[in-house]
Amino acid sequence: MSSSVISELEYMMPELSYYKDRKIFKKEEIEAIVKKRKKFEEILATKPRLSIFLMYIEYEAILERIYKKRSKKIHKKKNYITKRIDSLYKRAQFAFLDMEDLLISHLEYFISVQDKAKIKETAVEIPRKCTGSFKVWIKCADALRSIGEIEGSRILLQRALRVLPSHKKEIIEEYIRLEEDNEENDSPKIIEILKKQIITES
Repeated sequence: MSSSVISELEYMMPELSYYKDRKIFKKEEIEAIVKKRKKFEEILATKPRLSIFLMYIEYEAILERIYKKRSKKIHKKKNYITKRIDSLYKRAQFAFLDMEDLLISHLEYFISVQDKAKIKETAVEIPRKCTGSFKVWIKCADALRSIGEIEGSRILLQRALRVLPSHKKEIIEEYIRLEEDNEENDSPKIIEILKKQIITES
């Protein structure tokens, strides 16, 4: 067994003790979790394939849903699995640099678990890695808007307009859509300015 696999198994011990002490998972279920994770880690230690990372993440996501269902009555719940999934995404991104779909999937995971702090952190970080992707800028601006980060979303779109001049019309149209769908006091004025820019570009 490689040192990296041993390290991962040691790292999960507090998590497993937590599940056992609070009777969230049965003994045989904990053993199955260890066995499954060990298998994934052994494969990744020899040949880190994207498909294995994605299967590992999906397994942990299913485990997380079971955990949340069983731990509803527990106060001060630990988010071990959320941290583990975040770590797996980061490991995958290190192995497969600047893969757009992987980065967006990471963001979508945080959206699905409603982790506002991580949504903000990830949405700000991703465009730096995929600067030339129109899709990334819009997805991240949309994500920021969804958690009430209005100014952050607007700043991101303003940067996109500077970085992607060839997509200026599409960015402005998406900017208008976000302002219309999530109207603020100053949205009508911003929309008016943006529409004038479209006319100027035509």
